[in-house]
Amino acid sequence: MDIMQTRAVDTHSGDSAASHESIGVPASPDEEWVQLGIDLEERQLTLQDQARRLQKEPREEDEKKIDNERHLLGVQLAKFLAARPYVAANGVIINIDSSENPPECFDDFDNDGTTPGDLSLVNDGNTAVSVSPGIGDISPEYSILPLPSRMQGGSASLAAVELRLRILQAQRQLAALREKIAEKSFMYSHVMRVAPQTSVRTRARSAIVKLDAQISSQSRAYMQCRKAMVHLDADEKVLGKYRILSKSDLKSSTALLDPNRSGSSNVSLSWIWQMNDLDLKSPQALLECVCLFKREPTELFPPFPPVQRVHFLCAQAQRNCWKEEFVLVGYEMIWTSRYFLHQMKVWREREEGASPGARSYARRKAAMWKNMLLNAEKKFLAVHPDYISQE
Repeated sequence: MDIMQTRAVDTHSGDSAASHESIGVPASPDEEWVQLGIDLEERQLTLQDQARRLQKEPREEDEKKIDNERHLLGVQLAKFLAARPYVAANGVIINIDSSENPPECFDDFDNDGTTPGDLSLVNDGNTAVSVSPGIGDISPEYSILPLPSRMQGGSASLAAVELRLRILQAQRQLAALREKIAEKSFMYSHVMRVAPQTSVRTRARSAIVKLDAQISSQSRAYMQCRKAMVHLDADEKVLGKYRILSKSDLKSSTALLDPNRSGSSNVSLSWIWQMNDLDLKSPQALLECVCLFKREPTELFPPFPPVQRVHFLCAQAQRNCWKEEFVLVGYEMIWTSRYFLHQMKVWREREEGASPGARSYARRKAAMWKNMLLNAEKKFLAVHPDYISQE
């Protein structure tokens, strides 16, 4: 029984094959080969991160696990290279894994909001390397795969295939990042803050550490994917949509802890939460803050994750507040003009039956209120197209 509700709603349940179905299964042999290379690249980055996170004195079972992963990865790399032996022979392999994207670049992202290094379009790794694409004496996780994004003078058709698959990979990685960040916020707000025992908080901290490691690894995979899109000459529209990821984009939201805090409605989410490129009928679309469909949560369509629901409601409240303010300001313009008009009529009525001196004073006051009315209506009409003149 999950008394503390430590299990968040799993909106991405299913194996890897199901996730590939949601983004489109490669149909041609070229697509299958390129997709295999992309999957192997992700496994390389994951294995690099796992080996780096081993303690100074790792346990024997941890070392065996890493060695087993290296062996399996090496076998898959050999099959990948054997499937297209002519690809590496027809081009020069380049290394895009420069020091711009080191394994530790996304560590401690909650403590630093700066971009790790220069993760922009500049690349210092465009020089040809003499390393053979075979695994040889190189650890499998550091072997360079002969994908089109790492080749100079490679196949243009394969490059187009990889670019399309890289865009799908970027979508998949961002969706996974949103899910992990939302789960981390859930752990802080619904477990850590209300934990009745120290043991519950300890388990929650262990879960958060694992989530941090997963977020860091997936962030590296996304940045590697984006750099590959740059080398594949993706257009500015694609690169503008899939931006450079910084540490500040990965911070968990604190709006869950105090949604009614002053100024919380002005806090905007990172760009990774504002993307709206998913099909509304797909399961992943349920993670987006989309108000186009209003529904009751069901087993098939679970509710929005808390991190998105809170920020969506804050943004909606701010929008409704400004809509209400716009209506009120329009009425205040009318009330102001009517007040000036009323004062002008009052002083004109006071002219009747008054002495010559009082009549002159009343005319001057009526003219003053009329000028104020004309100036106010001139400015109101300039800023409010639906304003109705009160003259």
